[in-house]
Amino acid sequence: MKYIKYRIKTLKTATDILGDLLSDLGIDGIEIEDGEVPLDTWTAGTYLESLPENEVPDGVAFVSFYLDSKANENQDMEQRLQELLDGLKTNMDIGEASISVSETEDQDWINNWKQYFSSFTIEFPDGKSAYFVPSWEEPESGKRHDYLVRTDPGAAFGTGAHESTSLAMKLLEKHAVKDGILLDIGTGSGILSVMAFLFGMKKAVATDIDSSAIDAANDNLKANSLTDRDFELYIGDIIEDLDLRKKVKAKGPFDIIIANILPDVLTKLSPLIPDLLSLNGIYITSGIILEKADYMRSVFAAEGLKVVDNISDNEWTAFSVEKDSNSML
Repeated sequence: MKYIKYRIKTLKTATDILGDLLSDLGIDGIEIEDGEVPLDTWTAGTYLESLPENEVPDGVAFVSFYLDSKANENQDMEQRLQELLDGLKTNMDIGEASISVSETEDQDWINNWKQYFSSFTIEFPDGKSAYFVPSWEEPESGKRHDYLVRTDPGAAFGTGAHESTSLAMKLLEKHAVKDGILLDIGTGSGILSVMAFLFGMKKAVATDIDSSAIDAANDNLKANSLTDRDFELYIGDIIEDLDLRKKVKAKGPFDIIIANILPDVLTKLSPLIPDLLSLNGIYITSGIILEKADYMRSVFAAEGLKVVDNISDNEWTAFSVEKDSNSML
């Protein structure tokens, strides 16, 4: 079988968030070629162990994916990619962002990534930890952890390893309400809802614009023996779809609302939050690059939301905010 290869020239700092956005287009896997990762590696927000260097210049990266040469989605894929890149440019520097298209022969690229995705641990500020293990590995005997999480990368973004997701988890672990209700906006793989259940919350309502989230979230719930938990997933855009918003609101108010999404989406989402959040609820946002932190503070303030926590990791930052009692007077 022949494949069409789409290759995007960008910056290394943009590869993870680009992988997130490509998953929204239904892309099952990507290759990343940069100064550390060889061409035959697949990652979309996953953990990568130490790998051989190659000849790609420092800071530059190439993100590639493959589609069946006869697939219908090839017809407008290049245009959709260009629109995606143009939108991403408004949020961060992604470099040249050029697209090249070529034809290639059949290969086992779809499975090659497994050798580079391995177990990892996230340490929480209170000293607890979560140990994430893919399905093809067995947990390390005797390894200390408070939460064992089984998860695989898939078509929907989110294994927990990417900084924006781990930051969201750390704030969720801190603010989780026992027997509380979570609203998980842009749930992706459902990993944040999984963690909310492990942290003691009793119900999760989730939304996503990509239908691939259905299988991904259900797989992660099943892998962690959580299929009996109260989990509801709605496919649609809660910002634009008023009917969806009414359905979601009827399930609240929510003790925790969490959104690991780009700043331009968070800007449109934040005006909806006060009406969905419980009186003492917490709104957690991630997916924010550091240079957008002050901007997001101004967005929160404009909606009567006060910053409670702000934590960062590399170029990413995350906030937890609450309703500002002074603005409610």
